[in-house]
Amino acid sequence: MQIFGQVYYLHIPVADKVENYETGNGKVRKWVNKVISTIAQPDVQLSVFIHCTSGKDRTGVVVVAILLLFEIPESLIIQEYLASDGVDDSRLIKQAIKGFGDIKTYLNKLKEHQFLIDKFYGAN
Repeated sequence: MQIFGQVYYLHIPVADKVENYETGNGKVRKWVNKVISTIAQPDVQLSVFIHCTSGKDRTGVVVVAILLLFEIPESLIIQEYLASDGVDDSRLIKQAIKGFGDIKTYLNKLKEHQFLIDKFYGAN
C-alpha cells in the first residue's frame, strides 16, 4: 500500500490468465473476496476508486459484487454494464452474476461485508 496525502493506493491484481467473468473460478473468488474485504475495513474511507485498464472487466466484476451485496436488481446491473464503453452485449456480465450465486455466501467474511453495508447505510 502506498499513501499519497490522504489517499491510499491499493493494488489488488488478479492473475492475467484468469477470465475475470468466471466468478465461479476459485482464483477469481479469492480475488473478489480480497478486494471486497479490503474496502470493507473500518479504516477505509467512503470514497473508493476502483479501476482497471478498460474499466469494464475487472472493475465491472467488483462493482457487480458490491451492487449484488446491496441487493440492486440484476436487470439494473446489466443495464448499467451495457452503458460501458466497448460493451455490446450482456453475456459476460450475466455469466459473472450467475457465478456469484448468493453473494453473501460467495463472500467469505460476512462480518466485514456487513460493515461495508453499515458504512453506506448506517448501522441499524
